[in-house]
Amino acid sequence: MSLREQIVEDLVSTLRDANNGNIRFVSRKILSESDFSRQQYPLVILGASDETRSDLTMTGTSGTRESFLQITLLGFVSGAKSEIDTLRNRLIEDVEVAIDADRTRNSLALNTQLTAVAVDNFDLVDEQKTVGRVDLTIEVHYVYTRGTP
Repeated sequence: MSLREQIVEDLVSTLRDANNGNIRFVSRKILSESDFSRQQYPLVILGASDETRSDLTMTGTSGTRESFLQITLLGFVSGAKSEIDTLRNRLIEDVEVAIDADRTRNSLALNTQLTAVAVDNFDLVDEQKTVGRVDLTIEVHYVYTRGTP
């Protein structure tokens, strides 16, 4: 299993095992909002995204490289329309607390941090809407030996 895959799997485990227990469902599968029951909220769907790589050392066909991996999280909360913003804010905090507990991803990475939060407040225009969404970007900085990413 590549180091990139191990890091993503560590994040899945971290969010599933978060001490606060507020994140009820974590998946890497892209699913539709209609696939979830009310008991599964708040929930997170995540996946590896963009990555920037560069050489640190180079010796023949091997060498050390560094990577900045972006991991995208789609967070969903459910509740009364008047509570959606508060529930999203709580989910953002819960994710950040969980990932900050071990920024090295069990010694797989040099650093992990939440770098971006995107919220669409226009999803609350619909009076019947009881689900809110937040998009989070986590950046993981890690170093690996060429041929073992």
